Amino acid sequence: MNVGVWTYLIIGVILFEVWYLVAFLYAYRQIGERLLLLPALQALLMLLAFAYLAVASVVGFDINMGVFIALLVTAMLISLFWRRNPNGLTRFIKSYPRGTLDVLGFRQPSLDLKRRVRTK
Repeated sequence: MNVGVWTYLIIGVILFEVWYLVAFLYAYRQIGERLLLLPALQALLMLLAFAYLAVASVVGFDINMGVFIALLVTAMLISLFWRRNPNGLTRFIKSYPRGTLDVLGFRQPSLDLKRRVRTK
């Protein structure tokens, strides 16, 4: 079986998407903001798209590009929606000051930054 560079890249993307999915589900469990389920759904769609490519390359059947592109476009639209939501991600922004980097690092959310600062 000839395993090419593309297979390794697909496996890398799949591993990253699993990490992204688990991180946002963990953040959702920590602060309970329902909009955090949208990036988890986005990661799940990306995971399905690239798992489809991986299975197709290993098994050797033809890839239906319509299915692949539909999954990618849907993931992109979800990404646009959750980042530009008019209600905003108020608890997310307050709880994770550095945003997605804090989530991907599995950091605990900040409770209240103003209460931590001691004044003289």
